[in-house]
Amino acid sequence: MFWKKKRNEENKQDEFKFEGFARTYNVELLFEDKPKMPGEELLSVLGNCCGDVDILTKSEHLTALVFKDYLVEYKDGKAPAQCLIMKSDKQLDLQCYETALQQSWDWKEAKKAIDKCKYSIVISDFLSSALNYKTRVNIFKNVLFSFLKIQPCLAMHWVTSQQIVNPNKYIQNFGDEENGNPIFGILNVRLFNISNGGDGDTLMDTIGLSAIGLPDLQCHFRGLDCNEIARILYTYGRYIYENGDVIGDGHTVQGITEDQKWKCRHEVSLVKPTREVLDINPGNPFAAGNR
Repeated sequence: MFWKKKRNEENKQDEFKFEGFARTYNVELLFEDKPKMPGEELLSVLGNCCGDVDILTKSEHLTALVFKDYLVEYKDGKAPAQCLIMKSDKQLDLQCYETALQQSWDWKEAKKAIDKCKYSIVISDFLSSALNYKTRVNIFKNVLFSFLKIQPCLAMHWVTSQQIVNPNKYIQNFGDEENGNPIFGILNVRLFNISNGGDGDTLMDTIGLSAIGLPDLQCHFRGLDCNEIARILYTYGRYIYENGDVIGDGHTVQGITEDQKWKCRHEVSLVKPTREVLDINPGNPFAAGNR
């Protein structure tokens, strides 16, 4: 990857338009055969996990669910959160998934699954961005899980975290209330080699948290194990999801070893989508870029 943008030393984030925060949250379910649109059976599987939920509208290509217990406030009133299930009869262009495949580290067979897919259904929340992010995510994950119980798919394209996820693994993780990972699918760690940096300059970041109103993380470094950096980013990404944006500028986090204390600062992301990130600085001699 070729990167020219210099780090903004004064951290003037108001000069940038953040692209990361999603008004809607989308996951694309991919199928080999034409899928069917869900009806009342989806409501029965959802059960009581999302409160009072009903079908607002249903057609050949669109089902809209309305969550009556989750009202979103606007200047001119309140409206219940919704979830849209949209089907396209147009066959997929598999080239559209190349970027996600390049950053899908947890599923080695993702490319084989994608190559079989021809059709898709997109599940998207709507009028939900003002909800508490955990409430929003919980509703969305329950809809996904319920849909997959009715109609399995071959692969899941998590648009906001830019990765391809194994649907069987998603179902298994969701059903494990005690040991399940709450950010499975939501958060992804990306890897970029900086071609105009010094020898071995690497940038790694997370993507997915900004879509629900939290900062992602990034680390620009050299001479460190990428697997260790991925572990650190994912660990603190999960911490931010669990606790909110509580790591302040100047705070430190533990590095690879217990004696390493790496400083953090909120910055504008070095790679797209442009969004707020918590930059983790590994210090000399490992830090790369202008600091």
